[in-house]
Amino acid sequence: EFSNRSRGVSPEKMVESKVKEMEALVSKYGEDFLQHKSTGVVNGADLHGDVVLLTGSTGGLGSALLANLLSSSDFTRVYALNRRATNPLPARQQTAFEERGLDTSLLRSEKLTLLEGDTAKENLGLDKHTYDEVCAIIV
Repeated sequence: EFSNRSRGVSPEKMVESKVKEMEALVSKYGEDFLQHKSTGVVNGADLHGDVVLLTGSTGGLGSALLANLLSSSDFTRVYALNRRATNPLPARQQTAFEERGLDTSLLRSEKLTLLEGDTAKENLGLDKHTYDEVCAIIV
């Protein structure tokens, strides 16, 4: 970074260069990725958009990702899986959004399902019904 600045390269040009470099890597290594098309039906609702399972939504990055997912019309369901704790998950998620200046009204979205579990346990630490529902629509 220092060497680029000393050569007169602006920060904007450096960012632009890095973005192009990342796009080239995605193009090169992502061409064989499977294309996901959601065809799930949950509780009688046909889901025509993408469905996401996000872990760690009460952290800094997780909160920002959750806000973006809930704001996007591309996603019809967002499962936010977090560790169990003494404080209820809805309160923890609310606090995480407030501390980061995110729009807390997004947390009332019908497409959000907050889950408490454990990724190290069988079925992610979820009850069988919830686990089966998640598996049925996240392909």
